[in-house]
Amino acid sequence: MILHKIKTEKTAKIAVKGNLDSDNIKSVIIALHGYGQLAEYFIRNFNFLDENNFIVIVPEALNRFYLNGFSGNVGASWMTKLEREDEIENQTTYLNNIVQLYKNENWFGAAQKFVLGFSQGSAAAIRWLINTNFSPNKIILWGGAIPKDADFDKVKALSEKSDINICIGTKDEFISEENVNEIKTLLSERKIKYNLIVYEGEHKIYKNVLEQIL
Repeated sequence: MILHKIKTEKTAKIAVKGNLDSDNIKSVIIALHGYGQLAEYFIRNFNFLDENNFIVIVPEALNRFYLNGFSGNVGASWMTKLEREDEIENQTTYLNNIVQLYKNENWFGAAQKFVLGFSQGSAAAIRWLINTNFSPNKIILWGGAIPKDADFDKVKALSEKSDINICIGTKDEFISEENVNEIKTLLSERKIKYNLIVYEGEHKIYKNVLEQIL
């Protein structure tokens, strides 16, 4: 058997929140959702932000699936273990295209840029940013961390250009205290500059914590 690979176009969905006609946009947030989530629901985490000051862009991951069985609610995933290099290349191209789509808008140019990755979106964010020329002012990895298979020389270079923040909840069911210590040790050994923010809460985005970071 021979496996052939081809490149093909695919339609993607992006949820956007904010007043695109405002002259007072101070910040643009590109937010990558977690495993099994969809863009139009994940963007609700940012409803509290002033739409005249913030633009929020939520790309939906390219792989969709039924959350339970063969019907019902659908979620999206950034990648699986299968054909990882192809998946990383695909999502990097996709996210680069989003920056290209909006970069000439008046509100994009002068605004402070944030990239937020939640849960699985944290790994997707880092894999993208170490393979692109786009450097946000601040990176927020919420309920996730830098993937262990990342090129840490590139991660270190990224940390010199962007302020990396890792947010972990004390009651996060997916991240134990041991996991946090592993993250701290790994980044210390690699001399990666970052801020660790530990908050009281679970595996979800909290308004008060996000406000402080922004």
